[in-house]
Amino acid sequence: SLLLLQRGLATVPERAPAKMSKELHDSYLAAMNASKAAKLGLFAPDAARTRVRVVKPFPPANAGELAARMKGQSMKVRVDRVLSASGLVVTPLDDQHQSLQLNLTGIQAPPANKRDGSGPDPLGSDAKLYVEKLLNQRVVSVLFEGMDNFGNFLGSIVSAKVATFQEDLLTRGYAKTFPATIIFCTTS
Repeated sequence: SLLLLQRGLATVPERAPAKMSKELHDSYLAAMNASKAAKLGLFAPDAARTRVRVVKPFPPANAGELAARMKGQSMKVRVDRVLSASGLVVTPLDDQHQSLQLNLTGIQAPPANKRDGSGPDPLGSDAKLYVEKLLNQRVVSVLFEGMDNFGNFLGSIVSAKVATFQEDLLTRGYAKTFPATIIFCTTS
């Protein structure tokens, strides 16, 4: 994060977010202001021509409204990052400036690292690697199915090969069904 701020490729809000220490925020703010003074990255006079993509933070301020509007719609998204086999950061192609955290509906995959901090979880690491190889930085079709209580969008990756990508993860043993979100499933 600090390197991006020093090069002018990211910004931080003027007020510290609730979960960020004041010292860390102050160091981030100093790095951003130094890059602003040096006119680097986003702050360069020709920033519009340097193809810098400004991405709004997620969840968006209007997340509930956005989820209601998108529910039941299938749309193309680019998978920006794989968080786990069942959690992705995606950007809808029709809105290149809004990233969304998407959890695959009806499944739960083990995390890549054990929750107790004792190291990697082999199954979680394998599952994440499998999803990264297939989806990372690719355009896929997502059927948006709602939003969970944490502001994450829920959806299914639809493919011509299988009914949903979740089905593929389940049959390979990389995920298990997750009753808390299975009620949102609109695909069979």
